Amino acid sequence: MATAPTFPALTSAAQLGGFVRVARERQGLTYAKAAAKCRVSYRFFWELEHGKPGARLDKALAVARSMGLLITVIPGGGPR
Repeated sequence: MATAPTFPALTSAAQLGGFVRVARERQGLTYAKAAAKCRVSYRFFWELEHGKPGARLDKALAVARSMGLLITVIPGGGPR
C-alpha cells in the first residue's frame, strides 16, 4: 500500500523563500515578471524569496498563492 506524501513543516522565512524560488524557477519567471504576476514590488518579491524576516504576512500569502503554492495549517502537538 502506498503511503501519503509528507511535506516539511514551514518553520522560517528562509524556508518559505526557498519554496517561492523553486516555484518561480519552475515557471521560468524572472524576478520582475514574478513580482508583476503577484502584484508586489520587485523589492518585496526579492526580499521574500531571500528569506527576509518580517515580510507582511498578507502579501507573503498572496505571493505564495499566485506562484501556485498552497500553505496549510495543521494543529501540532505542541503546548497549548
